[in-house]
Amino acid sequence: MIGLPLAGVLGPETAGAARLLRRVADALPSPGPGFRDDAMTALGPRGLLWSPAVAKPDGGQSFLFLGRLDNRDEVAAALDAPLSLGDRQLAALAWRRWGDKAAARLIGAFVIVAWDTSCEELVLAADPMGCETLFTASGPDWFAFAGHPLALVGCPGIGGKPDMEHFCFWMLNHRSRHDRSLFAGIGRVPPGHTLRVRRDGKRCDAFWRPGRAPPIRFRHDEDYVLAMREMLDRVVAPHIPAEGGVVADLSGGLDSAAVVATAARLAPQCRITTVTTVAEPGAPYPAALSLRGDGDWQGACRVAALYPNITPHRVEAEGLDPFEIDPTPDFADLCYPVLSRDLLGWWGSKYRALQAMAPGRLLSGDGGNFTFSPTGYGLFSDLAASGHWLDLIRQARAAARVGERPVLPILLYHSLRPNIPVGVRRWGRWLRGKTAPAWQDWIPLRPAAANRFGLIDDITRRGRLRPNELIGSSLDQSRDQIEGYIGKNHWRTWRHRRLGIDVRAPLMDPRMVDFALALPQDQFLRGGTDRLLARRSLEDRVPSSVAWDPRRHRQCAEWLFRMTRSRPYWMADLERMADSPLARDVLDLPRLRGLAEAWPTLDQARDQVSVHREILQPGIAGGQFLMWMERTFGA
Repeated sequence: MIGLPLAGVLGPETAGAARLLRRVADALPSPGPGFRDDAMTALGPRGLLWSPAVAKPDGGQSFLFLGRLDNRDEVAAALDAPLSLGDRQLAALAWRRWGDKAAARLIGAFVIVAWDTSCEELVLAADPMGCETLFTASGPDWFAFAGHPLALVGCPGIGGKPDMEHFCFWMLNHRSRHDRSLFAGIGRVPPGHTLRVRRDGKRCDAFWRPGRAPPIRFRHDEDYVLAMREMLDRVVAPHIPAEGGVVADLSGGLDSAAVVATAARLAPQCRITTVTTVAEPGAPYPAALSLRGDGDWQGACRVAALYPNITPHRVEAEGLDPFEIDPTPDFADLCYPVLSRDLLGWWGSKYRALQAMAPGRLLSGDGGNFTFSPTGYGLFSDLAASGHWLDLIRQARAAARVGERPVLPILLYHSLRPNIPVGVRRWGRWLRGKTAPAWQDWIPLRPAAANRFGLIDDITRRGRLRPNELIGSSLDQSRDQIEGYIGKNHWRTWRHRRLGIDVRAPLMDPRMVDFALALPQDQFLRGGTDRLLARRSLEDRVPSSVAWDPRRHRQCAEWLFRMTRSRPYWMADLERMADSPLARDVLDLPRLRGLAEAWPTLDQARDQVSVHREILQPGIAGGQFLMWMERTFGA
């Protein structure tokens, strides 16, 4: 199962609407473990049709909640309802009591579909983190929604044509366009939004956005540590099974260690099997790569040694993964190009190990580097913007000393550049002899395509030179990173769901997000030590060697070795792109071919080879996706 087994059509109560629903329903992926394969059901006087069965809070409304609740205790207490109620019953009761404001009080992975007979309004909602989502399409007298975009391709006037504008934004890894899909005419309910549909039109409103909570300031410094530990317990506890065991990702970093150790402390009776992926034996690293990914297993073993209910499991990356040879099967499931084929191939051995374990639920530290353990480098931008120059220089010197790097780059990159107007930064590039736009250094698109779809205007309007450049205050930078994560979060849900796994990421719980973004930035960076609050908060639950490890562990540090090994396969696809009208139209194929032919060796400097990962790899993935659309839909 990939998306949700859910579809509906709103339109005239005619046989045509029923046929359209049947067409949409038949195109849905088959339900997987945990989902009932219900027959499609007609409901409502105006031809509102959906599936599966719908709970009815009262006679005037119909309501469907599909997913899970992570704050059952809070919702039940607020409603004065028994905890014995299931998630759907609690959500239905919340909707009856609070109306559409209920969505903002529910935390978990879910979608909501509600029909109000009195005002003839359809309401769709998607959870704040974008774990679950709904896709939409509409015509003159109908509106359809489904849990997977391919279910809507057969709707009148839709077809399988790509949305080339959104495709180009996707290739920029753009962080804010979450109401679109890669199929023309098929939209999406954005994370944390409700979409209202009436006869006179549609309206989309946000019920949650990151970083809107008021600032948190404590009198004593230690209170921040205590509050973070309490928040860790609060967001991890709902994901620990009452009986049996659970599987969890565990690397040598702070985030997964925080989730695993917290779960082990809260439920000593729960058997936790951890999975740590390490490099393929004998795989070489680039010579300039100083931060390697070979310390994960040692860190995982140190965490496991503290808790008798943790059993560590080591998974070694293997040879070429089927995804690295031919990613096409993933396109039909996920409906987007995965821009990092080396990393997905590296994870292939982990996915196979998880399938063999059949865990049902997987705990993950995903997203924690935006909430629980941010570096805190946004503090430099805040100090520069507020004119606290002495504090800025003192903090920059301390960071340079701890990180063994020059002070000047820290001041330029983290302090000055986020606050300098884009025009001044462009002028600075010109003085350094860089006359080409900065965005061309970072994306594989033709300049004509980028200009045609307004990408350059969009980048400039946001005050950037490069697509994902972090600018502004520390809060602005954190919001930008979190928006990017949640906008594409459903692919993580889908990728694991295909394996029959329910992935849980407690560190991206909206309560954790709001808490972390409300804290003062000097809690994360002080005296040159980054991720400070996370390190201090973990002192009571992981070894000091893990909590205070200064290294940044890299997943797939041997990416150049993997790309070199798979080169014959993606080179063949690159040659075929010359015959693809869509690929020729938007991708800078001459540049991609030039990078592919000037293939680096492992002893070259990092800045000489990074462009192959940042430009060539996404370009190949995008071209493969466009060719798949041409073959599959005749686009």
